[in-house]
Amino acid sequence: DEDVFCDVLQRILQDKKVRYIISELKRRVQEDEKEDIDVPNKVILCEGKTDEVILQAIAQKLGRKVTIVVAEGKYNVPKVFDMIRGKNTKSNILIIVDSDEDEENTKRVIMEKIGASGYELAIINNSIEDWFASDVTGLSKLKLMQSIGSIIDAIDFEELSKKHESFKTVVEFMRK
Repeated sequence: DEDVFCDVLQRILQDKKVRYIISELKRRVQEDEKEDIDVPNKVILCEGKTDEVILQAIAQKLGRKVTIVVAEGKYNVPKVFDMIRGKNTKSNILIIVDSDEDEENTKRVIMEKIGASGYELAIINNSIEDWFASDVTGLSKLKLMQSIGSIIDAIDFEELSKKHESFKTVVEFMRK
């Protein structure tokens, strides 16, 4: 009857082992909820380390926090995108790739391998260094990485956004 059932249930729930199991389950649920909260809001997927350094400098100037993931080359972008999207579906993702002077083909390849949704795309006409052409002419990659902070500080973001649609996309993504 109901009284017997309640009595048995009470004994079970008062058992030390059962209370331990319940508290562990509760702790795991709370950890899972915390992990959901810690998912980065914005993720930028780029090709290489130089891109990452430049993008971090831009984010710092804008006062924004962005997670940047390096794919180690344009052709690894789809695979890395799938890994990012597989870990979480809540992040906004911006993919930044160089066109290597073939913007239409680059866009077609990315869309064929990844699809047309679930991300924003910024294709840089040629390479990321082209955003700062006159400021980086003749600089080695090492020298560029060492001086990018001062270059970014001196850049007028509004003016650069007018010249380069890809730069405008990056800045708007970071500001959202």
